[in-house]
Amino acid sequence: MSKLILILFFVLLVIIVVRMQGKQSGDFIAQADKISGVVIKKEEQARRNDQPTRKEYLVSYSYRVNGSEYIGRENVEYNDLWQGIEEGQIVDIYYLRSDPANSHLAMLLDRRAKMAN
Repeated sequence: MSKLILILFFVLLVIIVVRMQGKQSGDFIAQADKISGVVIKKEEQARRNDQPTRKEYLVSYSYRVNGSEYIGRENVEYNDLWQGIEEGQIVDIYYLRSDPANSHLAMLLDRRAKMAN
């Protein structure tokens, strides 16, 4: 019985975290503009403070806003998105109108926001 309660608690916790992440993504999108950018680097690296066998899948991208170039870097936590990204690929970027240096890959924020519904 206690194992069942722990499993249910864990599932509930995951649902709460996913919904919170989705709400944050939706809030960011509401304050952002979308622009095209280009993937400049795709890399795997060992996660910090975690098991050495686990990896982070990082994508660096560049984009221009009002003549200024910005570089963003994002951890891509969805395997299907990671597999579909290539260096040199054109990607959509959301950036905050009030702070163009603050950006995210549109495909990630769209996925997170959709999962919250």
